[in-house]
Amino acid sequence: MTYPEFEAAVGRISLSLPDELFEKLNGGIIVSPETKLHKKSVPENPLYIAGEYTRSPSMRLITVYYGSFMRLYGHLDNAAIEERIDEVLRHELRHHWESLSGECGLEIEDADSIDDYLSEMR
Repeated sequence: MTYPEFEAAVGRISLSLPDELFEKLNGGIIVSPETKLHKKSVPENPLYIAGEYTRSPSMRLITVYYGSFMRLYGHLDNAAIEERIDEVLRHELRHHWESLSGECGLEIEDADSIDDYLSEMR
């Protein structure tokens, strides 16, 4: 999937989701060409970040990383990549809504996943 195709897929999938999910996401969804590694990634088994929810006092946004997607899913056909885009967008939107409500369940799940990853690397 090319970068323009990826951008179009992210836009299409975003539009298919209920508008209410995007409430107060004032920075919207950004598609970055970057390949982003998690800060705890180890070289022998890289841990790529496919999407990321960012919040500050004045901004809330989701970034989707094309380079990371291609590293993780570039071997899949476009339909399968679009399924992964949908999963990542829903994951990041859950972070958004939990942030708005003061919940942190998904943050805990993500931290547990990182711990599992690190345990496997030992």
